[in-house]
Amino acid sequence: MEEKLQKALVSITLKVGEAKRSPFCDRDIISSMTELLRHFKDNGMLKEALVSGIKNVSVPDGVLGMFNKFMKEDVKFPKPTDEEIVQIADTFINSVFE
Repeated sequence: MEEKLQKALVSITLKVGEAKRSPFCDRDIISSMTELLRHFKDNGMLKEALVSGIKNVSVPDGVLGMFNKFMKEDVKFPKPTDEEIVQIADTFINSVFE
């Protein structure tokens, strides 16, 4: 999948998920964007984009450092397994299409 398309799908999915929880969003636009995402969901591209995006995300060192300072101990964030990443993507996709 083209990287620009992958990033766009992830971004649109996140924005639709956020907008659905907002009482001030334009429901017609959200409905249209959801239908667009449904096309990519049905052919598997949405899940592929989310799984790839999740695999490439890491906790920035600065954030981890602040968290460890607050916790007063070193906390390690284990990288999720491929199976866990797929489960996270599935859960997120299902929440967007509820």
